[in-house]
Amino acid sequence: MVAEIKRVGVHSLQKNVTDAYVQFSGIEGKKVTKIRLEVSNNGYASSVFKIFVGDTNAGTITFANKKGELEIPENIQVAGAPIKIQTGKSGNQCTFSIAEFTFADVEEEKPTEKIELAVENLIVKAGEEALVADETYDLEKNTTVTFAYETEENADITYSYIVNDEAEVEGNSYTFTGEDDVFLTVKATSTNTVEKSFILNKWYPASCPAPKISLAVADTEVYAGKVVTIDGNGADKTEWNVNGTPIDGTSYTITEAVGTELIFTVTNTTTIRVNGEFKEKQSEITRTVTVVEKSEVTFDFAINSYGLTLYNSTNSKSGNKQLYEKDVENPVTKLTEGIVSIDLTGNYRLWEVKTGNQLRAMSGATLTISVPSIYYITAVTFTGSSYALSTESDIEGEQLSSVTYNRGSDNKAELKSITVKYALRPTEIVNFTHDGIVSKAHVASLKYTLHVANHKDDSMYAVTLTLKDKDGVEVSATNEEHSLVEAPVAMAPARAATATHYLSGSVGFDDLTPEMTYTPTVSYGLKGAEPTGSVELPAITMLTTGIEDVTVDGNEAAEYFNLQGVRVAQPEAGQIYIVRRGAKVVKELVK
Repeated sequence: MVAEIKRVGVHSLQKNVTDAYVQFSGIEGKKVTKIRLEVSNNGYASSVFKIFVGDTNAGTITFANKKGELEIPENIQVAGAPIKIQTGKSGNQCTFSIAEFTFADVEEEKPTEKIELAVENLIVKAGEEALVADETYDLEKNTTVTFAYETEENADITYSYIVNDEAEVEGNSYTFTGEDDVFLTVKATSTNTVEKSFILNKWYPASCPAPKISLAVADTEVYAGKVVTIDGNGADKTEWNVNGTPIDGTSYTITEAVGTELIFTVTNTTTIRVNGEFKEKQSEITRTVTVVEKSEVTFDFAINSYGLTLYNSTNSKSGNKQLYEKDVENPVTKLTEGIVSIDLTGNYRLWEVKTGNQLRAMSGATLTISVPSIYYITAVTFTGSSYALSTESDIEGEQLSSVTYNRGSDNKAELKSITVKYALRPTEIVNFTHDGIVSKAHVASLKYTLHVANHKDDSMYAVTLTLKDKDGVEVSATNEEHSLVEAPVAMAPARAATATHYLSGSVGFDDLTPEMTYTPTVSYGLKGAEPTGSVELPAITMLTTGIEDVTVDGNEAAEYFNLQGVRVAQPEAGQIYIVRRGAKVVKELVK
């Protein structure tokens, strides 16, 4: 509470004196919370004033229209402390006409006292949930358990806890990691000690986590030397094999001959919690691959001219002019080897040397290495000159179909060979579209279209529709048979692949419960791989027996059915009917 405001009169601090000050005595039992100064109109400009509470700098006062004020920070408000108003750097004479001090009473803190504790006032929480002593709890991983004693008194209370009869730890919070079962005892101590104990169950997931394998969806073909790794993804136990032979550890290096088919099968086993019960569950993933030769070509300039004009020290000059490939009639600007091409610009030529001819890229020359867009470059290796070519593109992991190298302004590059490694682009599901779920009393189905980039004839896809009822019970159906509905079309330039395919299919159930409401989710991806994506669909309510398909909302004429599913030609007022208008079905009271 503000006790009072006091003002004092004019004070003039001497001109050109640094750190001159006026000090005011403090008031016992009160602290200054604000100081306001008014500068007199004496023709002198005022400097900024520094304010001290005791020996502590509380800040400075600057002025607008000859007035300024400073709120004293709470952490340096001291009862009875003297207040000092001090000039800053030397300058004009500093005169203030009013110094106004706002005082507040100092509230005395009540000393803490030890009190008699009651066990029921010891409150323990896990997040927002209050825990009841002697109960067992299934908490999520890394849940923080906090505890405090509820009292209005300013009491001297300390807190501690014990985990599984181990050493007592001070503090009023404990983080349950979920890695093991825990017997937790929490304590509050004052004149006496009260405690509560709880059992915290080891954390168990609601479903078995799917294993992960380093073979990407696209890796239907792999090379000898490739290392395959797995990740159990948090499962209790992970086992895997290749063609039925168990593999130790988490990695496998492919050494098999070209053409060998390898089937990797990885199985996770985990204890999960379902409706408070613990059950063992398995999740499995399979990858089938074929070992092939690495895809690569080599441009060897020692043995192949690629149509370039061969120069040497004798024929390269015509007067004072050095000749490059661009200076000849019909110059070669593109080199090809297999499916790889190299486009050249600037000053370059094929140069004759005793150890084998070289492609010489001079200052400013560029080499753009390209493969068809259904492939991507995995590595480029140069042999020859120590004068390196540079590129701003990082081909590692970028899946580039072309990359440009340049010879900058520093001398020339003398290339004996260029080796380019490449790989086929992966098949990718770009988009998934559907027509909505069609349902009957027992039947529900979903028609859909997969928009696939780089579809190959042997690529197979899996689409799974999952329905969850109001009790959380799930049923799933998967379709792996698809039909090509459109010829390949050109893709947008922003995407890596050149063409896409559209494949159609449907998935559904024929044994559902009438009048049951289900929440549908559909997931899709390559067969045997983790899903590429998933879509949550609006909830559906099954009809009673006898009513036909339901899809989406419409504006057609109403059709009426009684609650047994029998069509009614003339509905009676005051009766409840099932009404279908086009694709929309509702229960209505006819008026």
